[in-house]
Amino acid sequence: MQHYGVMNIWLSSSPVRNEWIIEGEPEARSAVISTSADGQAFTVVWECSPGIFRWHYDYDETIHFIEGSVTFDDGKGTTRTVGAGEVVYFPKGSSVIWNVHARVRKLAVCRKSLPAPVVATIRVLRRLKAAFGRTKSGATALDSLIVQSGHRGQSFGLGSHQPDLLYRPLRASRRPSSVSARL
Repeated sequence: MQHYGVMNIWLSSSPVRNEWIIEGEPEARSAVISTSADGQAFTVVWECSPGIFRWHYDYDETIHFIEGSVTFDDGKGTTRTVGAGEVVYFPKGSSVIWNVHARVRKLAVCRKSLPAPVVATIRVLRRLKAAFGRTKSGATALDSLIVQSGHRGQSFGLGSHQPDLLYRPLRASRRPSSVSARL
């Protein structure tokens, strides 16, 4: 296990692309603090000074705001202001205008989207697992396949792609508790 104090991590310059800046001179800094073994996910601490810019998401990104506040605008008339302690999720393909009011710091978990055939296979395996139930040892015959695929326990991100969503609060699980207890 590795432990990080997100307020004490040294951040290096990570400029917002000039063509994305709408107003001001936002200065961003960041540090990648972890990367998954398969390279499909990483965690980053990021901060930015005030300014307005459009951000294009190349990954699914779950953000926990540590300090500061931001007003998001999806460009379609929907705005939402979030601040310290709040969590938001942007699926790959989203494009959102950030209006940073005061220096903001976030912890972000980024995940590359899986190809559609892989997602479909995982869904089928989960349905089969639910249909076959548990053995005396508490495991199913399909457990090893799901563990090997590296996606055991994910409760979001494999659903329909919704790039027009500006803000989607996360829930602990989308499964009913009786199903979650079995998985």
